[in-house]
Amino acid sequence: MAGLRANSYAANATNCFRRSSNFYHREIPLLNIRYEYGDTRDNILNTTLLVRNASNHMMVCMDALENFLVVAGNKGSRFITFTNWITSFFQNLLANIINLNNVYNIIKNDIEVSNNITDVYF
Repeated sequence: MAGLRANSYAANATNCFRRSSNFYHREIPLLNIRYEYGDTRDNILNTTLLVRNASNHMMVCMDALENFLVVAGNKGSRFITFTNWITSFFQNLLANIINLNNVYNIIKNDIEVSNNITDVYF
């Protein structure tokens, strides 16, 4: 188990997040402003446009969810028992801890050798 990489396994996951954020933080407040200044005809039009955008966003998010479930099902079918799954989870966790520890040691050595924090890049 190499971890969950959203863009690799569910290609629309990032698009879903961006669209959902845009919908919540931009389109809904904008609709409320349009309600204040529009007449009944404009309000009906703006509401139908919001519903159209919401359905487009849901389509992208459902596609991302479907891609994720297919990948998760394929990865999950490799493990016969729950013990195998837990064992691989802890092996992956240990490998990530070792990797982070190595990165930390490299950064610490670079700071000690050059005595310049600005030369350290991640």
